[in-house]
Amino acid sequence: MSPTLETRVAADPLAAAYQSHKDALLTMAFHLLGERSAAEDVLHDVFVKLVRRRVVLRDIKDLKGYLLMSCLNRARDYLRKKRPDLVPVESLDRHAHAGVDATTTVGRHDEAASVARRLRTLPDEQREVVVLRVYGELRFPEIGTLCGISPNTARSRYRYAMTSLRSWMSEEGAPA
Repeated sequence: MSPTLETRVAADPLAAAYQSHKDALLTMAFHLLGERSAAEDVLHDVFVKLVRRRVVLRDIKDLKGYLLMSCLNRARDYLRKKRPDLVPVESLDRHAHAGVDATTTVGRHDEAASVARRLRTLPDEQREVVVLRVYGELRFPEIGTLCGISPNTARSRYRYAMTSLRSWMSEEGAPA
């Protein structure tokens, strides 16, 4: 009898780390880059790098922080190498609205796509803080550590970004 996928994942710490963190990393990379294929490339690069460096996962004190930082750095590298002017907006998770009627799903997708487009117009430093806060679910001290800035600077960048997004939403007539 061959082992199940769950058994194999549980026996392999790298596979378990991938299963545990892939969705958050993919979401973060998508919102930093605005392109699903680039986000997938970044996600896979993060884990390939772990394998090539023969990183022992149990030696990493904060695996989530380590992976978020690796993902952030790979996304920054991608943006430096290939900065697209216009990026198609794609749905990150087509299963997120399972059980919701089609009209609601389309409305949510349109709203999410609009916010994602606006998020990409923010300065990189602000966008990174917003993405780490909202999609990485990190607190400002953690964001500060990852970005090499003080928690107060992270908080300020987040505040400026949110002010910009709220202003845009009020101009568009969306509820702020």
